[in-house]
Amino acid sequence: MEDDLLLAVEKPAGLHVFPSSSDSQDSVLSRLLPERPRLSEIGDARAPAFVHRLDRSTSGLLLAAKTQAAYDTLREAFSGGRVQKEYLALAEGCLQGRVEVDVALGARYRRSKRVSVCSGDRPLRGVRPARTIVEEIAQADGFTLCRVKTFTGFRHQVRAHLAHLGHTLAGDDLYGATRDVSGLKDQFFLHAWLIELLHPGDGRRLRLVCPLPRAKKQVLSSAGLLNAYNHFLSEHAHSMPTPLDHLSEG
Repeated sequence: MEDDLLLAVEKPAGLHVFPSSSDSQDSVLSRLLPERPRLSEIGDARAPAFVHRLDRSTSGLLLAAKTQAAYDTLREAFSGGRVQKEYLALAEGCLQGRVEVDVALGARYRRSKRVSVCSGDRPLRGVRPARTIVEEIAQADGFTLCRVKTFTGFRHQVRAHLAHLGHTLAGDDLYGATRDVSGLKDQFFLHAWLIELLHPGDGRRLRLVCPLPRAKKQVLSSAGLLNAYNHFLSEHAHSMPTPLDHLSEG
């Protein structure tokens, strides 16, 4: 969706939100700027317009503000926990029922690539509370398709909390994935499928839904979980499907 204040896009897996000096300059932002150059003037000059981030391998819903006032309002809503964020995750092993993880996270080193749960065994940098709820959708072939709700926005939160439970994201080698998954192409299986928030202009409640991309559907098909996903989507997303601006996966 797009209006005068808000832009929702579907981020492909494998693409940074912002250009990376250590990698390709291709990014979600660089693909948007030719048609929407004013986005570069909104918010943080180093990371403009977008009011939250997704990891490079995470696909799904990404929100940008189109005015400074909207940016400030949305950033405050995200930091204040007034935005509902949900992910679809494929986790290793059989994770049953509904599990809540309320464990603080931090990094062992200043530029650590991964984060760790705060256990008291070692001092961690930048420790912050982190709360995640993981809910089983279906199991097959030694994997569990999960619905994941986050109530905080710590870096790698879903990845670290699932690893803490002993159910690492499929394909997430950084956090100890043990099985090769055909179709993931050196990426992990995490998709930002839903965001609910108040519109920064008129305050109406928005429910933005982003179905899985084709590549991830194919992974579920191979694992015998595609029918379960389709049933889940028909139950939870049919009422308010939201058209998105799609970015080519190349």
